Formats: sequence, C-alpha cells, structure tokens
Amino acid sequence: MGLREQQQLLVRLYTDTSLRESFYQSPDDVGVSFGLTPQEVEQLLQLPTSQLDQFANSLQAKRIGQIRKLLPLTCEQLPSTRLWLRAFAPTYTPTNPKIHHDDAIAFARFLTTQQDSHPRDLSCPVWLGDLARYEAAWLECQRPTFRWMVRLFHYPVHHIRRDLTNESFQAPTPRRSLGIWLRLTSEHPLRHWMI
Repeated sequence: MGLREQQQLLVRLYTDTSLRESFYQSPDDVGVSFGLTPQEVEQLLQLPTSQLDQFANSLQAKRIGQIRKLLPLTCEQLPSTRLWLRAFAPTYTPTNPKIHHDDAIAFARFLTTQQDSHPRDLSCPVWLGDLARYEAAWLECQRPTFRWMVRLFHYPVHHIRRDLTNESFQAPTPRRSLGIWLRLTSEHPLRHWMI
C-alpha cells in the first residue's frame, strides 16, 4: 500500500461526510477497505479532527459556490443547495481537469434522479429537474470535442428560463419540448434550437 491509497482516502474523507464519520468511529475498518496498513491509518489519525473537518467544510463551500455559478437558475430555485450537496457529495468525486463543470453536470443528474425521493423539507418544484438538465446541457456543449446533443424535456425549459426573472412567474404546466445543440466543427459557433 502507500501514498496513493492514503491520498485517495484523504480525498474521500474531505468530500464524504458519512465516510468521515465512519473513519472517526472505526478507522481501522475504513483504512483496510482502502488498502491501508495499520501504520498508514495511524498516520492519518495524527491529523487533528478539527483540521480535517475545517478543510472539508471549506471544500464543500467551494463546491457549492462553483455549482451555484454554473447552474445559477437551478440553485436559485433549489430550497437548500447546501443540504442537496451534502446528499450528492458521497455519490460523485470529480477527477478530470474540468472538475467544476463535471461536478455541476453530475449534480444536475443527481438532482433529476433524486428529486422525488427526498423529504418534504428538500422538496423542489416538479420542473426543476428539467431546468437543471437544461443548464447542464449548456455546460456539456463547452467541451472541445462537442458536436451535437438532443435532449427531451417534460416542461418548456426555455420559457421557464426566460420567465424566472419575471416577478409574476407562475409554475409551468407540463409540455414536452426538445432541445437541440449543434457545432459542426470546433471553429463553428454553437447553434441551439428548442422545439
């Protein structure tokens, strides 16, 4: 075992609250599950708990800030972005250089799939999953290799996006719409249509 396994566990301890709690309660079991020796677990235990928690909280705040920046309309309508992110964090650890984009896209996917199964205090408007998918689609289009994408929505997300700034916004009724994004080559501009 070694440094790589310790680093993997540290990343997870910083980003996964439930794993961090399990580590505090049973460090040897968690360490073994990551392939660490008892000595390596002991090294990690030398980190002050408060320091680990403080760094984890700062990472979480940064993650929330980035997701709010990249999915602004979704987060504005979300009852508690922080609670949703706590539920999301253990399910996804971004690994590539576009860490924030991938994190926001995964958060939109998580929100869409989990929206109906959360308690009442985390309940969302029924159309919010579509809005999250719409904003995430724009992020996916920013990849250099992107050429085309088609997304089916249950709500008219382009109208929701436009109308959210209106003070007299009313919840939309379901109406299927189709989003199409197209870029012929990396030099061509991105085209977008809603049908």
